[in-house]
Order: sequence, then C-alpha cells, then structure tokens
Amino acid sequence: MPSLDRKESASLYLQTVQALDDMLQALVMEDMDPDMSLLQNFLEIILPWLTLSEKVHQQIRALGTISRMLRFICNFPRLSHMMEFSMTGKMMGILGLSCMNANHEISVEASEALHYFFKILVLHRSMKQKTEIILKDLQKNFRGGWFANIQNLAMFFRKYLTPEERADVIMVPMEAMTNASRHDVCAASKMLKMILKHPMPEIGKVPEIIQYIYHNMNRITETTAQETIKKILYLLAQTYTEEVILTLFNMEDGSQRGVCKPWEILASFPKGYEVIMEFLLQKLTPYQKSKGQEPSHSTEISPLIVWRGPQRGLGAGGGGHPSALSQAVLSSWSLSLLHIHVWLNILMAESWGCLEGGFSSCLCLVGRQKN
Repeated sequence: MPSLDRKESASLYLQTVQALDDMLQALVMEDMDPDMSLLQNFLEIILPWLTLSEKVHQQIRALGTISRMLRFICNFPRLSHMMEFSMTGKMMGILGLSCMNANHEISVEASEALHYFFKILVLHRSMKQKTEIILKDLQKNFRGGWFANIQNLAMFFRKYLTPEERADVIMVPMEAMTNASRHDVCAASKMLKMILKHPMPEIGKVPEIIQYIYHNMNRITETTAQETIKKILYLLAQTYTEEVILTLFNMEDGSQRGVCKPWEILASFPKGYEVIMEFLLQKLTPYQKSKGQEPSHSTEISPLIVWRGPQRGLGAGGGGHPSALSQAVLSSWSLSLLHIHVWLNILMAESWGCLEGGFSSCLCLVGRQKN
C-alpha cells in the first residue's frame, strides 16, 4: 500500500492540475463564449511540448491539457473568432499521428483529444439536422483504436475541412516521414494511405506541398513512404497540373542536385510525358499568338542538340532524334534556356536510357520566320 505521504502528494498534484486547468479555461473565455484566437495562442505554446519533446511524460501531460481544454470548449454552442482559428488542419494531423504512437498512454490521450476536436467541428460546421446522428456515431469510437480514429479523420478530412486545412493535414505526416523513427514513418504512411483511399477532394496550398516534396525527397528513404509521396505527387499533378508544373519550373537549385527527382516521378506514371508536354504546348500557343504570329506563318526551329551521356551521344552525332512534341515545346522562347536544359535532360535522356549517370549538354537554337 502506498504511504499516506504519497497519497497526499498525488492528491495535491491532481488539485494543482485542476486549478491550472480552471485558470486556462478562464483565460480562453471572452465574455460568455470561448475565444478561438486565444485557444490558438494557447496551442502554439503547448504543442511543441508534444511534437518536439522526447520525454513521454511531457507528451502525455501536453495531450492531457489539450484534451481537457477541448472538452471544456465542447460545452458551448457559440465560439467567438472561429474564423481566425487557423490550426484546424495542423491539429487534426498532429492528434491523428499521436493516436498511432507506440506508447499506449500517448495514444489514449491523443484519441480523447481528437474526439473532442471532432465534436467541436461537428457542432459548428455540420448541418443542424445531422449533428445529433454524427455525434452518436463519434461516441461509439470514443477511446477506440487508432484505426477507428484515422477512419474518422479521413471522413472529417473530406467533409468538414477547407482546402487549405486539408493541405495542413497532409503536410503533418509528410514532415513525419523525414523522421529517424521507423515507427513514425510507417504511421505517417498509414495515415496518408487512409486519407488517399477515397477520391481526393479540393486541396489548397498545392505549391507549398510540391516545394516540400521537392526539397525533402532525398530525406524520405523508407520504401512505403516513398510510394506514398509518389502517389500524392501524381494525384496533385492530375488535378492541379498547372500549379504542379509551374511550381517545379520556378524552383531553381543552383547545384542542380536532385532536381530531376520530381520530374522522374511524374514521368514514370502512365502517359506522364504526354500530360506534361501537352500542358506546356497549351501554354505556349497563346504566347505565339501574342507575338502576332498568324496561322499561315510557321516558325522553323533548327535545334542542334549535342548530348554526351555515359553510354552514347544523341543529336548531332548520336542515334536519337527529339520527338515532334519536344521540338514544338522548344519552338517557344517563353521557356528559359535553363528550363529547356533541365527538360531535355529529364525527358529525352530517360527515353533513350541514359539516366545511369550525369550529362553535359550544349543547346543551340536558331529560329527564323518564314511565310
């Protein structure tokens, strides 16, 4: 049996925690309603104790404090400054990943916090006639396993979040994929797979997602995680072709190290080359018209492309010829020579089996107008 002193210490600790919770709840109130902008300030302070600390007891306490605060807010039919609360997607992503933590106590605390967060969204974003039914369904999985929690997360991802909030949810597990912990990487992959199992709804912040993939692709080494990242890139390219391609074009790396990776991934999917090149042609046609070029005129471009690859040369002295589609793309001056250089390296060299090593290229374009 524990000593009386230990019982008293435990009782004093619980009383102190309750007093601190009461203080936080009073601080987050504005008049008679909770202020969501104040809640965001509170979360920005406490979340690092969950996401950055390596000490389990600190993570558990942070999650417990968040859970109790969210449970308190659930009791109010109105929330002030709800539109100013910009952490919905990030919170959902962090709590969802924490539900999959290997530590049971962390997983349980995260499950409770996520439940109350879902409840807040239902109360303030769902149609009133459906609120009661949804809340009953949520209660069935209260303190449920990680699978049930992530299933609910995938449903809320589709139905209750804005496009920008969905992007924030996606970014959280993507960032976790660069973690050294294999368990964290696998958990992040599972979470994204369940989200992507359904048709993807509208996603915001596409350039930010593409930039993160571009800069961190080499840090994601686990096979399942790599496949998940490839699927995200492919799905975004299918729906947001312009944003994806233009974002990749606009990112210039002086060292050029790893620059080909996202392009290789896009090109590896069925008809990847065709989709990308057709999009570029659609963009180049208006450019030619803006230069006053009449349909009866044609622009003759004579590309002299000299490749010195690890196996064989192409172009002037080699055995290959650029496709008609590639030549059409090269016929516009709207692409910089740097972009043309990168595109030729990626598109043509891979087509001719020359990606085993680096290249050097010399590109000379001679353009002339003729009637």
